[in-house]
Amino acid sequence: MKREDHISKLSEIPKKDVLNPPAGYMDSLDERILAKIDGQGQSTGKGFVWYGAVAAAVALIFSLSMLLKEGEMASPEELLAEVSDTDIAHYLEYSDLSVYEIMDELGTLEIETEESVLPELDLSDEELEMIMNKYDISG
Repeated sequence: MKREDHISKLSEIPKKDVLNPPAGYMDSLDERILAKIDGQGQSTGKGFVWYGAVAAAVALIFSLSMLLKEGEMASPEELLAEVSDTDIAHYLEYSDLSVYEIMDELGTLEIETEESVLPELDLSDEELEMIMNKYDISG
């Protein structure tokens, strides 16, 4: 389309005066503006006080709930027991920790073991030597 075509199409649109103010609006406009400037039209600020009171109440309730829960804090061992092995494996797999960092951290921990965790093996010297040879362990 050419520019002349666009102009001719614009001239076909009917002209309406859509920006007419309501009747009497302009008559009292200056008085309303002066009243707001003088402070006669200011709000009382009750809404601000109300919001402040609500915010203070929420903060108080939150603080009290934290104080009440403080006595019920679980130990780190209890919290860790609630985490599944799968979640721990996913965390370690997708974290930025290297195997060396994990092993270094484990080396600094004092790990307590119970005797029942590691079964006692009654192996003869020949059996021990056979296992060491199989896994190429020098003794």
